[in-house]
Amino acid sequence: DMGGSVASYAVELPVSRKNELEADRTGLRVCARAGYNPREAEVFFANFSKAEELLSGKASNEARIGGRVASWGSTHPTTATRIKKLHDLEAEVMPIYEARKAKKRKLWG
Repeated sequence: DMGGSVASYAVELPVSRKNELEADRTGLRVCARAGYNPREAEVFFANFSKAEELLSGKASNEARIGGRVASWGSTHPTTATRIKKLHDLEAEVMPIYEARKAKKRKLWG
């Protein structure tokens, strides 16, 4: 029904995108604690963005703007939004990463 579809776009999808951004934040913190450079996440998503651009003409009939799924019709934030949010989180996660590197140096010389 039309009301259910409207509710999905108005309520569920924005919550889903917010949850995805929180998952990105959590994943970045986990990676930093494990000793992976958090800045590499931006590199990954920049490469992902390039792949999206190359493949954008091969996708289905979803709502599109310039060959991409419109952000309001997606369960995930746009890749550009994710890259910006990951960059914004660097100040939070780099100290975790640096502490992990220092601990590793201390243990292994």
